[in-house]
Amino acid sequence: MSKKILVTGGLGFIGTNLIQKLLKTTDDSFIILDAQMYKGALNNLPRDTSFKKRITFIGGDITKKKNVEKVVEQVQVIIHLAASTHTATSFKKPTDFIKTNVIGTARLLDAAFKYSVDRFIYISSSEVYGNRQKHEKMDEKHPFAPISPYAVTKLAADRLVYSYHLTKKLPVVILRPFNTYGPYQQTEKMIPLFISRLLKNLPITLNMGGKQKRDWVFIDDHLRAIEAVLNATDSKVHGESFNIGTGRSVSTKEVALLILKALNKSRDLLKIDYGSIPGTLGNVGVSKKAEMVLGWRHKVSLEEGIAKTVAWYKNNIRWWDK
Repeated sequence: MSKKILVTGGLGFIGTNLIQKLLKTTDDSFIILDAQMYKGALNNLPRDTSFKKRITFIGGDITKKKNVEKVVEQVQVIIHLAASTHTATSFKKPTDFIKTNVIGTARLLDAAFKYSVDRFIYISSSEVYGNRQKHEKMDEKHPFAPISPYAVTKLAADRLVYSYHLTKKLPVVILRPFNTYGPYQQTEKMIPLFISRLLKNLPITLNMGGKQKRDWVFIDDHLRAIEAVLNATDSKVHGESFNIGTGRSVSTKEVALLILKALNKSRDLLKIDYGSIPGTLGNVGVSKKAEMVLGWRHKVSLEEGIAKTVAWYKNNIRWWDK
C-alpha cells in the first residue's frame, strides 16, 4: 500500500538521492520540506514528468510551527534529514545549529505526536560518539562524546527523538550513519571538495597530516538502510537505533590518494598541513545490529564508491561549478 512521506531537507545530498531512488522503487508520494540553503537546489528535483505528480515541494523552515504542522498532518511517515551539518561553521555559529538541529527536530516531534504518524525516522550521525574510545567497539552502546557544536546538536536531537518514544510512545527509529559520500554532495565536504579542486588542477590540502581515520559509507548503502527501515515491521524497529557503517577505517590521506588515482592526477597536487582543526580524529562503525534486525550490510567498497563518485562529478560539472 502506497504511503505519503515527508522528507525534511529533501533537496540536500541524502534527500536528493533518496527521493530519486524511492520514486523508482515504490509507489509512494512525497512532500519535501526544505529551506533551500543552496542556490539552485530545486534543480535536484527529478525532471521526469511521470514522477513530478508524486512530489510536492514546500519551501520552509522546520523551526516554524505552522510550516511543520501544515505538512505533517498530510503524511504517514517522516524521514527527518534536515540539518545544519558543517562542523567548522558550527564553532562560529553554534546557536544557528541549535535552532535548526534541536528546535527544528522538536517542532517535528510535536507535530508527529499530534497527528499520530506511523513512523518517524531520524537520521542522526556517528559524530554523536566523537572519537573512538580505547578498547571500545563503536556499536550502538559506545559512549556518547561529541566534540563539536554540530555533533552536540545531533546528539541532543537524537536523545530528544528517543525521549518521545519513551514518554509518548511515538514510533521512532534512529539511524546513525558514518561518513556518507557520493553524488549531489556539496563541495564544502571533503570528498567532493577534493574532486572539484583536482578537476581544475588546483591543489588539495590534508589537515593534521591526513591521519584522521573515518568509516566511509557510499550513498547507495546509506539509502538501502533507510529503505530497510521503511519496510521493517513495527516491533523490530520502533524505539531502536542502528549504526550504518562499513567496519573499515581509512585515513583521509588514503582517500585523497584514491581520488588522485581515479582522476589520474599528480601527487604534486597533494599538500600536507600538520596543523590541527576541530573534528573527529577517528571512527569506525560496528553495524551488527543493522545486519541482524534489518538484514542490512554495506555492499559498495570504498574503491568502487570513490570511482562512482569521481565519475559523477566529472559528468556533472555544471551542477557543482556554480
